[in-house]
Amino acid sequence: MSELKRCYVCGRLVPRAVTLTLASQEEEEARPALTIEVNLCPACARRWASELLQAAEAAEEAGRGEAGGGVAS
Repeated sequence: MSELKRCYVCGRLVPRAVTLTLASQEEEEARPALTIEVNLCPACARRWASELLQAAEAAEEAGRGEAGGGVAS
């Protein structure tokens, strides 16, 4: 049996790390996917994924019309 780990956000015990992968939906973009592996419980993983998606969408909108289209922090 594997060792339990603590959720990075709320401290609940989790059996394994969750892997979140962000990839471009645009076919013309040849960017590699960003993969994050972190100890998260299912509820925190859903919240993090939702927040990352919202941040990516906001960065896309902010980058339209700008040279480079960098990610806002």
